[in-house]
Amino acid sequence: MAVVNKNNRLLVAGLSLSERLAFWLTNLPYWALSADLAERGLLAHACCAAIVAFASTAFHGVVMFGSGTSWYDVLTQRLIVLDIFAANTYGSVLAFGAGFAASLQVFGPALLLLMGSAVLKRRGSPRGYVWLHGMWHILSAYGMWRVLTQFSSHHRA
Repeated sequence: MAVVNKNNRLLVAGLSLSERLAFWLTNLPYWALSADLAERGLLAHACCAAIVAFASTAFHGVVMFGSGTSWYDVLTQRLIVLDIFAANTYGSVLAFGAGFAASLQVFGPALLLLMGSAVLKRRGSPRGYVWLHGMWHILSAYGMWRVLTQFSSHHRA
């Protein structure tokens, strides 16, 4: 985990405060999704989306703004596990409910962005990383919404 935290510190060092803030705000679509689902009465899905929103917002917030604090290493270790677990668990639930093939069509482009962002982070390209990973946040939230609206409208008919 020391390597991950070192990479995170190098990443942040290559970004301005406004770039870090803009990237962090790419988590807002998860929160909007959660609110929309709650408004539509899909409370279990709203809670799941809120957990994904919290995990991603907290993890990336600590990475972007918490470096240099005494609790940074421990907190990032815990939050990255929560972020990955929440996203993969809820993504699996959606894929199971909507079907793997349909889910792959919806989430495929977002997953390519996620993989590309990981490559750019390892190559030391902070702006490329935040651009692609931020787009992952936006497209994956849209993908969740799309799967849920297609799945729920299909069952109402």
